[in-house]
Amino acid sequence: MKKFIIILSLCLLLVSCNKNELPASETGKSYNPPESDDVPKQDWREDYARYLSDADWLDGFYIGDINNDGIPEVVIRYNETNSGFILYFINDKLQVLELDVVSMWGKAGYLEKTNQIILLREYGHTYGTFGLADYSLYDWTPNGYVETRSVMRESGYAESNGETGELFEDYGQGYINGEEVDFAEFETALAEMEELLEKSTWFPMTDTSDINDCLEILHRQ
Repeated sequence: MKKFIIILSLCLLLVSCNKNELPASETGKSYNPPESDDVPKQDWREDYARYLSDADWLDGFYIGDINNDGIPEVVIRYNETNSGFILYFINDKLQVLELDVVSMWGKAGYLEKTNQIILLREYGHTYGTFGLADYSLYDWTPNGYVETRSVMRESGYAESNGETGELFEDYGQGYINGEEVDFAEFETALAEMEELLEKSTWFPMTDTSDINDCLEILHRQ
């Protein structure tokens, strides 16, 4: 009798073990596969196309691998000042560098040797916007384009004496990286930014006003 009870216990134990080893489809429990590094990443083409499909208009575009990471960037131009934006994909995420030129004397430029973008948003040397300047310099970093230098001066004014012809000039406050500086220090920084902009070029743009031309080339990449 004792042997029978021992044998029966062993049989029940074996049945219980086999049941626990059944696949998920047979036990009714869900199966969650282990996480893998081979999970497909977001397609940069889809993100680019989605963003560009909302663009209202353009004057030209450029598609090329600016930062040599194997994924092309898209440069959109609105007008001859190179106002527009740059799309780039980094850390599996779409990023946008806005290049808002708001003055006809402004301009965006590219420094190929250092892979920097220089932007002159506003510039004025008339009676109404005397001494106005707003520069930004963007460096390429592991996290994308980052503003590393800002040189900005508020608008002053100039006034001419109608009787003597004497010109009175009053410059606005100057700032470097958001900090107030005196006139001499600002003029030195301003000259450096003007020299960089003078040396800069821009990308070989494809002239078109049809965003579909850009999307067609993008899908061939």
